[in-house]
Amino acid sequence: LPMANTVEAARIALIVHGGAWAIPQALRGKSEEGAQRAASAGYAVLARGGTALEAVEAAVRVLEDDPVFDAGMGSVLNAAGEVEMDALIMDGSNLKSGAVAAVKNVKNPITLARLVMEKTPHCLLVGEGARLFADECGIERTPTEQLVTAEARAEYAQYCSEYGRAVSSLFNASQVGPAPGRHGSGSRREGAVSTHGEPSEREGRNPNQLAPLVTNTSVGGVGEGLGHDTVGAVALDAAGRVACATSTGGITGKRVGRVGDSPLLGLGGYADGCGGACSVTGHGESIMRTMLASRVVLNMEAGSEPTAAARAALTRMHERVQGRGGAVCVDTKGNVGHWATTEAMAWASATGVLPAGLESEVKPVLQSGIEYEHGYSSV
Repeated sequence: LPMANTVEAARIALIVHGGAWAIPQALRGKSEEGAQRAASAGYAVLARGGTALEAVEAAVRVLEDDPVFDAGMGSVLNAAGEVEMDALIMDGSNLKSGAVAAVKNVKNPITLARLVMEKTPHCLLVGEGARLFADECGIERTPTEQLVTAEARAEYAQYCSEYGRAVSSLFNASQVGPAPGRHGSGSRREGAVSTHGEPSEREGRNPNQLAPLVTNTSVGGVGEGLGHDTVGAVALDAAGRVACATSTGGITGKRVGRVGDSPLLGLGGYADGCGGACSVTGHGESIMRTMLASRVVLNMEAGSEPTAAARAALTRMHERVQGRGGAVCVDTKGNVGHWATTEAMAWASATGVLPAGLESEVKPVLQSGIEYEHGYSSV
């Protein structure tokens, strides 16, 4: 008698985000579509038996190649009018990771980050050292003008000396007054804001309660939301391995050499086979102060389902430092989650079951949407 097939079908899952910020209305459709393309690309890797690490790199490369997003080809300019990018990738099965920070002239920083993990004994290379390593690896230099859109240059002209204002309008509560942005008309938030980009305590409001976001329409046909933010992906493969990847071009007008949370382990992303994987987005300094990604993973390890794990960590970040952001995550069972406390966050997920022996077509369950403040989501 023929032996029974003892190989069980395996669940595979991937979810991506395109950044949590005040996404202008005119850009929300393109942001969701870009996230869908990235999720499909990453899922295709999983469906053919690829690893979670390969899948998150593939997904983030799609986002880096899309000028809609502030990563790779859509990166914003720093105070000197240059592009400095950050990226992180991590394998939760062995806790190996690679990252680059403040790197210039690289089209896909996430691939360079993976090379750091696989070809060096280090976890992070920065600045000129990262650029020289890219040369060693044969990565072609991409001129700055090819990485920057016309909208990003216009935004730089407006905000190169107003970094605090950019942070406020993107993540927390915008100061009163119109703020032309890079991607057409949209909405932005108003409120009292400190010069360091953190909201001041509003009279009569519980400081631990998320303040409502008050939107304002565009003025004179010019958009009011600054184009910005991190992209990321997390995945679970058929072998039960998890991985994360995060990439960003930073914030318009940032100081030269400024590095946010994105390339830092446990902050911009984290993956551990004991709990799951997470990629986060939002105000970098707030995320750094609260170790956001690692908290989400630890919450999942403690038994929280992914969305609850992200919600708890983001709520804590606001309570402690009044910062806003978003997160996508996957647990070791293949459940995905997403949550945002900013005005909006584009996301897309693809989940399915890989049949035993790859003997039939793998049809994913595809979902996407714009995550809104307080976790409301349209699917």
